Amino acid sequence: MKTIPTSLLCALLLGVSTLAIAQTATSATAAPRAPGNVQVYGILDMYVGRSDNSGAPRATTVVNSGGLSTSFWGLRGTEDLGHGLRAVFALESFVRLDTGDFGRLPGDPLFSRNAYVGLADSWGELRLGRQSAAVWLAAIAFNPFGASTRFSPLQTQLWTPPYGINIAADTGWANTLGYTSPTAHGVTVRAQYGLGEVQSGRNNAAVSATWMSGPAGLVLAAQKVEAGPGITPAAPSQTTWLAGVSYDLKVAKLYATWDRNRSAGTERRTRTGQIGATVPFGRGNLLLSWAHTRDKSRTVAPYHRNSAAIGYDYAISPRTGLYAVALYDKTTVARSGTTWATGIRLRY
Repeated sequence: MKTIPTSLLCALLLGVSTLAIAQTATSATAAPRAPGNVQVYGILDMYVGRSDNSGAPRATTVVNSGGLSTSFWGLRGTEDLGHGLRAVFALESFVRLDTGDFGRLPGDPLFSRNAYVGLADSWGELRLGRQSAAVWLAAIAFNPFGASTRFSPLQTQLWTPPYGINIAADTGWANTLGYTSPTAHGVTVRAQYGLGEVQSGRNNAAVSATWMSGPAGLVLAAQKVEAGPGITPAAPSQTTWLAGVSYDLKVAKLYATWDRNRSAGTERRTRTGQIGATVPFGRGNLLLSWAHTRDKSRTVAPYHRNSAAIGYDYAISPRTGLYAVALYDKTTVARSGTTWATGIRLRY
């Protein structure tokens, strides 16, 4: 299996950094600065339901935060530095509305969603700090349930421990240098290099390219991780490849996603496929998705996992919606489980 050429990625990012610094210096002697601006924003999502995945000891009745979207609040801002150059920043914190705690889970950093500063211009945007991982962002855009790690068949299988957590590291990377290109001919490129900050030099690297043209969309993404959750002495690295396509027929938007992961050491290999659709219906959207994973390794017997979900997301207003979801989950080594929920989501 080929690995990502991290030396080429580093050269690209360092080149962009040099350009940004040079432009900043030029702007410092130019026209007077325009005042900056800061925005407060976020998503508040709560649901009540029954949680039961395949292999769980028993079903649990829950009142939980973060159903269709993980609840968070954030601050972001920009400052005009002149000649089109801008300073940018964002601080975003997940929050558990059911308990009032911050973070997705106990032990999560305060600003675990995003925490970065950067520079932006016509050449793109350069960020330094904690950032959403490129593969995670690609998976969000190419499945009907978006970023839902509770109800999306794709996202639960790729990122959620009770459903197998196929992808190592996290949805956000710390100590990361990231670059996002301007969109040209419908193509946007994202590159990231995250430092493990250990003497052994174990780092993370990722790249993605997204093409959008009219009703059609395509994404290709890859990452190699050597630091973060799921990386152990027995499995010291993992390589991930992800591809997704979408097409909007107006009467329905169709999605297909494919993911492959390979871990060194244990030789764990997972292959996940997902198909789904978003169907406009009344004042909302009907959401349909199915995902299948094949999991093989040298240390655990191979097994398959099937997850399927149906949901309805009803818009009360442009910012507030109600939803209902059912998620079926079954592995070849355990009984099936069905999760259902009804909830409310508010964007601000």
